[in-house]
Amino acid sequence: MSSLKDAGRFSFLFAVAGAAVFWTALSLSIYLHPGFDLFSPHQALSDLGKIGATYPYVFNLGIISTGVLYMIAILCLLNTSLKKLERISFTAFFVALVAYIGIGLFPKGTALHIPMTLSFYLLASIAIFTWCAELFRERRYPLPGIFIFLVISGYVIFGFYKYVGYPFAELYGGTIIMAWVLTVTKITQQKKEN
Repeated sequence: MSSLKDAGRFSFLFAVAGAAVFWTALSLSIYLHPGFDLFSPHQALSDLGKIGATYPYVFNLGIISTGVLYMIAILCLLNTSLKKLERISFTAFFVALVAYIGIGLFPKGTALHIPMTLSFYLLASIAIFTWCAELFRERRYPLPGIFIFLVISGYVIFGFYKYVGYPFAELYGGTIIMAWVLTVTKITQQKKEN
């Protein structure tokens, strides 16, 4: 029983560490690129790490490090006893994280960058929807409805990137995914402590 408690606790700690690394790397990258505009329809977050950018390794290593920390968090979750839809959700998210790490390994300007980015957002969305389906099945409201709304609103905002800025739309979607990771790891930690 102790190992399940530890897995839940470590999962949340790795998720928090991943979030901290992401925000630190992003903030530092934006600071190092004074011309970067979060609300520009002509820029993307990946411009901070593209080939030829100033200090691209700050952004790319931040992405890679965040992905590795989240992978460890998800592996801790998969180590606990989970329901079938949770396992499917976390496995899909683990695969999404492979694509996320690929965003940092294949920066903007390389052939694999766009496939990695699209794969990450689509697989992460599938993971969130699958997890929400399990919560709906268990009649645990309103959390799944909130996350479904947030994911759908993320795609709507992305559709209006010319008005809100492409980097802002990416960051909004990424923040939803980050909030989901922190939520599922915290919920699992609480379940294992009870």
